[in-house]
Amino acid sequence: MIPMSYLSVIYYQAVRIVIRLKYWAIFREGYTEGMIHFNRSLFASAYYRIVGAASALLRGKRGSVILVSILGLLRSVQSALGCTPTNSLIDAHLQRIFPSGDTNWRKRVIRGYWKRHQSTMVALFRTNRMVPSCLDECLEYSGRELLDEAVSSGRGVMLLVPHFGDEKTLHILLAMSGYKISVISSRYLDTPPFVQRAKLRVGQRWHHVGFPDENPGWMFKTLARGEILHIAPTGYGGPRGTWINNFGVPVLASSSPYRIQRHTGCRMLIAYNRILPGMRYRIELEPFEPNTDSSDFTQRLYNRFEEKARKMPRQYNWKHLLIRHRETNTISRIGFIPRDERELEIQAIPEDSDTKKIADISELNGL
Repeated sequence: MIPMSYLSVIYYQAVRIVIRLKYWAIFREGYTEGMIHFNRSLFASAYYRIVGAASALLRGKRGSVILVSILGLLRSVQSALGCTPTNSLIDAHLQRIFPSGDTNWRKRVIRGYWKRHQSTMVALFRTNRMVPSCLDECLEYSGRELLDEAVSSGRGVMLLVPHFGDEKTLHILLAMSGYKISVISSRYLDTPPFVQRAKLRVGQRWHHVGFPDENPGWMFKTLARGEILHIAPTGYGGPRGTWINNFGVPVLASSSPYRIQRHTGCRMLIAYNRILPGMRYRIELEPFEPNTDSSDFTQRLYNRFEEKARKMPRQYNWKHLLIRHRETNTISRIGFIPRDERELEIQAIPEDSDTKKIADISELNGL
């Protein structure tokens, strides 16, 4: 017999699919974007509340695994029905990146993506109930000696963390493991208050969380104290970014990791938080040498991320590639690089997501 907590989530997801289809009809009828955003915010908040409640009821590892499987399947079906274009866009990119992969293989990768997506969401609530003693049964390391040696150098350590596995839980697990760590995070201002709190509260409970609009001095102080700075180098590059190739398309990458390292002389490691069966994790740490100029530094870094994603495509956040590709096409079309990523999103049109549109990187370098 299926528990009522599962049935409530299934029912909500079914309603959500119908509502998404109604949104499509609303757009056709010319309703305002503001009305759509308001309603989506309400349902996003409700969805997080329901998943949070289900996660609280299903505290055991088995319960979390089943919940992730159900949510992942439903989100995959939701997109497959055309409620969002995500599945079709990911599929088109996968055809280009993995020409030898057949339709069934791509479907398995997309299902894996959605399962990963929902695993990170359930982890927001699950980690809020965890204590360090829980790590014995849910966490293992690969390359931990690299991190310990880097920390012992006293120069500070910058962890370069891409959108792979459960990157949002990595810094929490490290803090629980006893490492002094700070993370730079989005404020999630475009999400409802409950969703914003859910995404930030666990990290703020265990370590310092800084934001891009703050004085960056806190990052330099963190490294000067010999501590760890967790940063996502795959974020929006902005006017000071570096154009690189990623999965065969030009992407505007952030130059912040390069500039921070040049200023501080800190150590650098690439860090992945790989999701294992049973809501377990493996933090995989790899060396990265920064001894090149900004462009080569960033391209080498992205090459490493791409190599990992090609080996484990179900662990990679393919939505991130969709966003960066769309942003590149928007920049190419409007002819300038906005300072604020939100401005770029406002400028975007549906045609910018066309997977067949690949801008000329030499022209982009001239902007």
